[in-house]
Amino acid sequence: MVLPGKFLATVKLAGIESFNNGNPEGSGNGLFSNNVEFVSPQFALTYEHRQKWGVTAQVAGAVSGRNVLAAPAVSVGVYLKVGG
Repeated sequence: MVLPGKFLATVKLAGIESFNNGNPEGSGNGLFSNNVEFVSPQFALTYEHRQKWGVTAQVAGAVSGRNVLAAPAVSVGVYLKVGG
């Protein structure tokens, strides 16, 4: 095998529902504004090498939303397991 290790694929559906409890124009910051709603599917692929370290990549985006940025988000990370 070219890559000795294991792959793990994950799918997650995240969302936020607004309480409609504020003026969305009141906040000057789009990141933390009122009445935010969205549904976001997220897909990730993780490669773990010899149960010690790994690499993970994730893609997420909003399929519906209100008062949110809907551009896809891409993240990549490296991790190292320590301890027991």
